Amino acid sequence: MPTLSKSSSIVKTPGAQSVKEAIEINETNIDAVISHYNTNAVETDDLLGIDDNCTAERLDLTDTLIDVLTGAKLRAVDGLLFGSDTAAANTLDDYEEGTWSGVISDGTNNATMTSTMCIYTKIGRTVFISGQLKTSSLGSVSGVVRITGLPFAAGSGDLYNSAICVGYASGLAISGDTSITATVAEGQTYCNLRYWDSVSGTTNLIESEWTADGAIIFSGHYIAA
Repeated sequence: MPTLSKSSSIVKTPGAQSVKEAIEINETNIDAVISHYNTNAVETDDLLGIDDNCTAERLDLTDTLIDVLTGAKLRAVDGLLFGSDTAAANTLDDYEEGTWSGVISDGTNNATMTSTMCIYTKIGRTVFISGQLKTSSLGSVSGVVRITGLPFAAGSGDLYNSAICVGYASGLAISGDTSITATVAEGQTYCNLRYWDSVSGTTNLIESEWTADGAIIFSGHYIAA
C-alpha cells in the first residue's frame, strides 16, 4: 500500500480512467489503494479535496458502494442518507427528470391531440408533473374525461390519491362561475378531470363539457408506487 505524506497534493496514476477503491484520510497521512482502473490516461489529481483542509474521515469508492462514472459523476448504489440517519426508509434512492405525453381520453378512446408535451421530475417517490394539453377533436371519447400517460403509476391505497391543479383552461363547455381540477387515481397512470359544479364538491368532467378545441395547463405532484 503506497503511503503519501500530507504535503503531497496529487496522486498520479498514468493510464487510469477511473478510481474505485477505499481512500482513508486522517490527520497525519493519506493511504490510497488503487485496485480498479481502465485505460485512457487520466491523472487522479482530478480527485480534488484530498489535502490539509479535508475533514472527511473515510470515503469508500468501490464497486458495491459508489460508482465513479465518466464526466465527474458519482453513483451511490444504495442511495444517500443525511446527517446521522441510518434508516433504510429515509434513503434517497432515485432522482429522474424527463418528458411524457399527456392524452385526453376516456380510458379506451383517445382525443386527437395538438399539444401533448408534459414534463416530470421524480425525487424519491414524489413525482412532480406539469404540462399543457390541447385537442382538435374528441373523436369517440365519451363519459368521464381523463389525462392518460403519467410517467409512473401512483401508489396503491387511499393515501396515494393526489390532487392536481389546473391553472388555465379554454374551449370548455362549463359554467362561468365554476372551475376544473384533476386527481391522480391511486395505483393508476392517469388523472381524472374533476368539475367544481356541485354544492357538495366536485363531479367527474364528462366529454360534453370538453369541446373539440379544449385546452388546459396543469401542474402538481403525486406519490409513485
